[in-house]
Amino acid sequence: MLMALFVTALAKDEAEFDMDAPPPSAAAEPAAAAADMDEGRDMDEGQGELLPSQISAVIKKGSWTVQDCVTRYGGSAAQGRMVVSWEITSTGAVANAKTAESNLKNPMLEDCVVAGVKRLKFPAPSGGTVVTSHPFVFN
Repeated sequence: MLMALFVTALAKDEAEFDMDAPPPSAAAEPAAAAADMDEGRDMDEGQGELLPSQISAVIKKGSWTVQDCVTRYGGSAAQGRMVVSWEITSTGAVANAKTAESNLKNPMLEDCVVAGVKRLKFPAPSGGTVVTSHPFVFN
């Protein structure tokens, strides 16, 4: 059974949006916007800048890896939400990817999604590294 993957924004109202929408965070956002983020997360760490649309495009292109994880480790039982945080290095590589939070109760699925994020290649941020996170909701 093909599982639908929904991505939610980390805003106060936690609005849902599709993979075409920009991710909930990127270093290009103003500092004031970061202060308004849910649960006090600072998504704007690092010195570099990368447009939300650039991050979104890479996540969308790599979304097949998350779907593969669901197929392999979750199936129809994959229900819940996880947030993966990572650093985009000055070369665009992913470093320090990890599960920031999850209620999936499925460590194999979580590890697979994190491994998929680690394989993503982003454009090189201008000015240094970018630390970001992205929520994945499985229904």
